[in-house]
Amino acid sequence: QVLSMDEDTAEYYAKVFGDLKKKGRPIPTNDMWVAASAMQHGLWLAIKDEHFHHVEGLLLLVGLGSGNDNKVLNQNSNAARPLAAYRSILSIASNISRTRSR
Repeated sequence: QVLSMDEDTAEYYAKVFGDLKKKGRPIPTNDMWVAASAMQHGLWLAIKDEHFHHVEGLLLLVGLGSGNDNKVLNQNSNAARPLAAYRSILSIASNISRTRSR
């Protein structure tokens, strides 16, 4: 499923951008859009980039592909989702990284 960006996504983006700016922890613009979209739709984000840890309220799956070292981070206790949602992860972050490296 492809998720469209809309005004709601832009509002999430503005919050992510503002929060990171206050913290002095900027991350790449594309990654802020990825985080905003995941937050908007309440999806888990599969990551390898550590800077996503600075995005408050983002549901994270880290260490994918490293066997039993996988961790689930839920930085927003009000947005707990069942781990079954893992199967419908928003994983466009890795696609963006691959696209950037081409």
